[in-house]
Amino acid sequence: MMRLWRPAPPARYRDSALAARHRDVLFDNCISIHHTPFYEGPRPRVVRLDGVGITLEGLEIPFDIPPFILGGRTLCQVRPLAEATGADVAWDGDSETVSFTLGARSASCQIGSEIAYVNGSPRLLDEPPMLYDDHTVVPLRFVAEGLGFTVAWDGERYMADLRRP
Repeated sequence: MMRLWRPAPPARYRDSALAARHRDVLFDNCISIHHTPFYEGPRPRVVRLDGVGITLEGLEIPFDIPPFILGGRTLCQVRPLAEATGADVAWDGDSETVSFTLGARSASCQIGSEIAYVNGSPRLLDEPPMLYDDHTVVPLRFVAEGLGFTVAWDGERYMADLRRP
């Protein structure tokens, strides 16, 4: 059975009253996650775990862990996405930060943080990067657009297509 969870809050919040609460409720092929972030009340999320695909100019990108939808955002595994787009990817285990570089463009994000950087400028993410089955998963649109790709979403087929500019 696939398990999905939000990352633990940063160390400075773990032992305080601001710490996040997590509760998972399993469905047939979905998980509803009730999460209380640091800054607002509970908000239910429905996750689609099967049938989500990502293509690069029409060719499907193979992933070890299938992409999934959380809070209306498609999240996918880092390394296969980077390899397919030709981007260099670097992981800093101490700060749990993943960085992407493609030509003169760069993007970076930290596990559990809703603030990411594109070419050094901060951007707010709807869904933070997280660890899933010991793999880093990131919001697809943030990484793709941060590296200069356009993303077209086909809601009927649950398919995202990345295009080079």
